[in-house]
Order: sequence, then structure tokens, then C-alpha cells
Amino acid sequence: MTYSQRRTPGHSVNEARSNLLLAAAAIISESGAGAATSRAIAEQAGENLAAITYYFGSKKRLLAEAHAHVARRLIQPVVETLTSERPPIERMLAATLQLNQILEGNRADLVGYTQALAAAAHDHESGQSLRSLHRELRAVLSEDIRAQQAGSHLPDWVEPEAMANLIIALVNGVAVTSATSNSDDFDAVRVAKQFTSLLAGSTTRPR
Repeated sequence: MTYSQRRTPGHSVNEARSNLLLAAAAIISESGAGAATSRAIAEQAGENLAAITYYFGSKKRLLAEAHAHVARRLIQPVVETLTSERPPIERMLAATLQLNQILEGNRADLVGYTQALAAAAHDHESGQSLRSLHRELRAVLSEDIRAQQAGSHLPDWVEPEAMANLIIALVNGVAVTSATSNSDDFDAVRVAKQFTSLLAGSTTRPR
């Protein structure tokens, strides 16, 4: 009998898959990827151990998707703000505030995000998932930067794609430093605000 035949009546495929994904993401954020064993994931998800292979093909693939899920949970609210109908400068300020709130109040996700970054460096599947998310964010940021330049909120010397990459690098660096430092040593909110002020206030082309 296959796992699909043993599944509890009324327990949908999407629900079971989601349970496993959320369980793996929670374990990664709370205890690190090393604690995300197949048995621990299945127990937390309330699913059969065989469900991991059935729905994801392997635990490795499940962890890759879980890393991407944690990263998206951190970044998606900012993307949604940057694609809202607000005026360009208001979008940037709102997105900065939102990122500040995320950095202040979601330490577990920050830890999970650093795990995702680390996994992407040596795992092809995790790397693909995270790169896809970063490409999406880069496109949104580049478009927003162009809109701000059109409204004379940012100087013409700013290169949208390069600046978008710099912002992503800053977010990644801030996330890693926030997750590994005491709040007394590193104030992520002040760092984010400082960068925004520098970008919005700079009119001189760097040499």
C-alpha cells in the first residue's frame, strides 16, 4: 500500500505538503537545519515519515523549499510594499519601516534566513530557490528606483540594477549580523535608516 492510499480521509495533498513545509521551516528557524531530521519534521507536521519522499522526492528537496519559504516570509512583505500604489518615495519609506519591524520582531526568521543563505552557498537546490527570490526582489527594487529617479527623488547617477544588488547585499548582511549579534552591539533599525538617508540625500556622484 502506498502512502497516498494510507492517507487520512479528508486530509488533502496540499494540506499534508504544507504541513511538512511549515514544520521544516519552523525547525530551521528555531533550531537550525541540523535539527531538521526527517523524523523531527514528520513528527512536528503530524505526518507519516514516508510523506516526505512522497510529496518532495527527498528530504534535501524539502529543506531547499523550506529555506526558500523562510526567506520569502522575511522578504515578501517588503516586496508587496514596493509594488503598492503609493507614490515612489512613500513606498521606499514604508518598505524601510517594514524591514525595520521585521528585523526587530522576527529573530527566529532572521536565524532561518541566515541558514537559507548558508545552505544556498553549497547546495544547488537551495541556491536556485534563493536566487529566484533575489531576482524577483532585484526586479522590484530596480523598477522602484527608476520611478524615484523619474520623480527627482533620487539622483541620476544611481544605477538601478547595481543599487538593487547593493540593497539586497545590505539586507543579507544586516540579517546575518542581527541574527549573530546582541541588540546592544548592533542596531539593525538604525543601520537601515542610515542607509536610506544616505541614498535619498546623496546628490554627488561617487568617484
